[in-house]
Amino acid sequence: MTMNEEVYSLVIHRIAGSDHGWGKPHGFQCLFVLDYAVPDVENSVTDFAEPADERLFDDALKAALQAKSAGLPPLIFVQSFLDIYDASRQGHVQVRNGGAFIALGPIEVDGDSATVGAMFYVGHRWARWMRYHLEQFSGEWHMARFELLAVS
Repeated sequence: MTMNEEVYSLVIHRIAGSDHGWGKPHGFQCLFVLDYAVPDVENSVTDFAEPADERLFDDALKAALQAKSAGLPPLIFVQSFLDIYDASRQGHVQVRNGGAFIALGPIEVDGDSATVGAMFYVGHRWARWMRYHLEQFSGEWHMARFELLAVS
């Protein structure tokens, strides 16, 4: 298992398990995950511009994250936020198919520590921007702390 697989899997599980702020159980039918890393994604005004090739998640990473998603709604990788957004939906949820949207930032590594930004979206009144700090010990990555940076 690569570091990207392990770190991104921990972050996705944490978002879907508790940090979505939706309450438990969440009831999402699927999790739409943007298929590239967005620099500064945890900044609530970040633009989801076209990805640079080096930030695209390759097929092996996407397959590994789907394989490690036991206990979560299915992960569906999308190329654009607009692929899942449905402005015509009334109420809190504006993501099609009863899903939620997750965008991840690049993994910043400093020795045995890593930081990842993330954005979680369900609707115009339910979005969260977060930063995750992970540490590696005994050869495995573990969640160290979480920062909630903005909420809509």
